[in-house]
Amino acid sequence: MNRIVHYKNLFLIFFSALGISATFMPWLHYPKGNGIIYGYLGDGIITGFVFFLIFLYALITLRKRLLHSIFSFIIAGLGFLMAVVSYSKIQELEAEKLNFKTDNPMIAIATAGFHQGIGIYIFGIAGLGVFLTILVAYLYKVYSNKSIDTNQSLDGYNLILKYVRYLIILALLIISLVFIFENKHKVISKESLRTVMTNQVEIMGKALARGDYNSFVEYNHPVMIQSYGGKEKTISLLRSTMEELKKTGTSINDVSLSDIYDIVYEGKNIQAIITMKVIYSGTQNEKTEIQKMIAVSDDGGTKWHFINIEGKTKAEMLKFFPYLNQNLKF
Repeated sequence: MNRIVHYKNLFLIFFSALGISATFMPWLHYPKGNGIIYGYLGDGIITGFVFFLIFLYALITLRKRLLHSIFSFIIAGLGFLMAVVSYSKIQELEAEKLNFKTDNPMIAIATAGFHQGIGIYIFGIAGLGVFLTILVAYLYKVYSNKSIDTNQSLDGYNLILKYVRYLIILALLIISLVFIFENKHKVISKESLRTVMTNQVEIMGKALARGDYNSFVEYNHPVMIQSYGGKEKTISLLRSTMEELKKTGTSINDVSLSDIYDIVYEGKNIQAIITMKVIYSGTQNEKTEIQKMIAVSDDGGTKWHFINIEGKTKAEMLKFFPYLNQNLKF
């Protein structure tokens, strides 16, 4: 029992120190202004303090090698809470990328493209590590209490270590396979991409033509939406633009994919230079306009978002879209 408690404390010290270090890591990145918000500037102060308490507990009980059930359950609860908080923050930021809104154009421009930093993930991993450490120690305690003699207890200890080793190896194998799969350089043919993009451009164009701006905005890249001050602001600006267009007796009749010029792959991120054909119908005649766009997919080509780059250079787009693949040929 003393050995497993000793190892438990060592693991707690490691994971709590990892959680404390996350306080000093980036939690938010603002690529347009090269801005970084570290954990200690926000909620990281609270999470860091929680991990500091766990660190003190593990350090104080390191030599005593006692497994206090009540305190252990409290520590396990805190670890699980940190993991949940980390997951919640990641999900909130993902939602905020689309729901973000501001009436200040300077704030919209400066914060466009913001994304999570490594610190949010690290303190979540640390919390999960604390929880699993207590869980394994508790399971061993339950098993050892059922042992008849010392030899059975030792056999139980070795058995648990054996299964823990297998679990660690299996977890590392799964993580490696997921990493390889996620970052595999999968080249999809231009014909396959054309089929998917043609369908989504058509859906986007029909949404714009019938005034379904909410559906239309779903195909705009999140960075573009953030630059306008959020989804509601983007829809408001779009509605005003279309109303002004209608006042001139002009309306959008059809939007379709014209051509795909260049495609670059980076893991599951695919970026392409394309052109869209926009057909306007007016009081006198029909007008066709070719618009140059960047098509971006972050899931291997299933879902696409579009950015209008008509009249813009690569240097200008890098300021507007920091995630632009440098190998993309304009």
